Amino acid sequence: MQQRTIFHGKPTTRLHYAYIGSQYTNLLYSPETDRLASRGILSAQLTWEREGWRVEAFGTNLTDKTYVSGQFGNNEFYGAPREYGLRVAKQF
Repeated sequence: MQQRTIFHGKPTTRLHYAYIGSQYTNLLYSPETDRLASRGILSAQLTWEREGWRVEAFGTNLTDKTYVSGQFGNNEFYGAPREYGLRVAKQF
C-alpha cells in the first residue's frame, strides 16, 4: 500500500526586491515640492502545486515601508502597506 502525504508536490519560492529611484512628478519640476524619494520594496511568495491544485502564500511590502508613490497638485498618493494572504486554485 502506497502511503501519500500532503507534502508531495512541487514547491516554488520567490523573493522579490524592487528599487525605484527618485523621480519628479511634474514637467515643471521643483526639487522641494515635486520630487519623490527613492524606495525599495521587498516581497515574497511560496507556491505549492500538486495534481491540479495550486496554493500560494504571499506577502508584499514586507518591511511595511511608508512611501509616496505619486502626487497631483497638493495631493499625495501612498503605496500599499504590508499585505499578506493565501490563494487557492484548482485546475480542471
